[in-house]
Amino acid sequence: MKEKFAHFKAPPAEKQEDGTPVVAEDEAEQHEEAIRCLKISPDGKTLASGDVDGNIRIYDLTTPDDIKLVKKLEAHDKEIICLAFSPSFVPATDPNQRYWLASGSRDKCISVFDSAQSYAALGVLAQHTSTVTGIHFRELTRGRQTAVNLITSGADRVLSTQEVDS
Repeated sequence: MKEKFAHFKAPPAEKQEDGTPVVAEDEAEQHEEAIRCLKISPDGKTLASGDVDGNIRIYDLTTPDDIKLVKKLEAHDKEIICLAFSPSFVPATDPNQRYWLASGSRDKCISVFDSAQSYAALGVLAQHTSTVTGIHFRELTRGRQTAVNLITSGADRVLSTQEVDS
């Protein structure tokens, strides 16, 4: 019987004579520690991953068979628990999509980065007194105006919401 989801299994790792794994040059800037969370951008062209050291890595997904690391962000002092991309701030027909990436961590902070500025940090929010456990951007329409809310949750049992300016 053919095993379900067999195509998701990773091939066996190559090993050196001493038994240690072979690391390809293009993997040198990959995560050194466990990956905790993943998110794909609204346009499907970017993957963000967060690790237990508090780093975010941004990958280019435009070439289907070759995921390339484009940037490493030292975002937090502790493990990243969650990531979220905002809705795009430009019409979907615009090829230069702009969105924000937010990360939540065990350091009790939320960091926000701008894709249009090569993921430059926009700021750090200290909304919680314990680990940030969830982040979500929500687009609101009020008549002809569109706004974006950032909603977060924490181990402190607090749900926080705030409107963010694009």
